[in-house]
Amino acid sequence: MFCMGFSRVQLGVCVSQIVKQDFPGKWPGVAEKVLMYLKSDRHDTWLGALVCLHQLVKHFECVLHVLMITL
Repeated sequence: MFCMGFSRVQLGVCVSQIVKQDFPGKWPGVAEKVLMYLKSDRHDTWLGALVCLHQLVKHFECVLHVLMITL
């Protein structure tokens, strides 16, 4: 999850699309993988992991919002 500058933006876009299309069916372990990078002693992986976590949270906020509207 090490990435710099523009690569971090691309990581966010890619993760966003993958989460929308493939999570959790084809990518069930992504949350555990992000957590592993956040717990790591390698500080250079934290920002990339946070970008991924942000995309996961955004996705579930949208899903929750849609569910609340339909109830």
